[in-house]
Amino acid sequence: MLKDNKKAAAISRLNRAQGQIKAVGRMIEEDRTCEEILIQLRAARAALKAIEDGLFEQHLRVCLIGTAELTSGSKQGWSQGLSATPTV
Repeated sequence: MLKDNKKAAAISRLNRAQGQIKAVGRMIEEDRTCEEILIQLRAARAALKAIEDGLFEQHLRVCLIGTAELTSGSKQGWSQGLSATPTV
């Protein structure tokens, strides 16, 4: 589950990716160049990757660290390892 601020960012990125994918369909119908279409596809893929990265980070922080806290009573080691993880 995403926190509210992360959820809003994920929804925003998802909406952007949907718009980019619709644009790709229009570009194909309009016989746009392969280069232009590939640029749009790359942008949509990047938006989806950012959502995936944010969800994965949240999973690590909530599910795995939460489990580690229950078993060891400390999250210090896990948190230090995740401090370099990019956020959404």
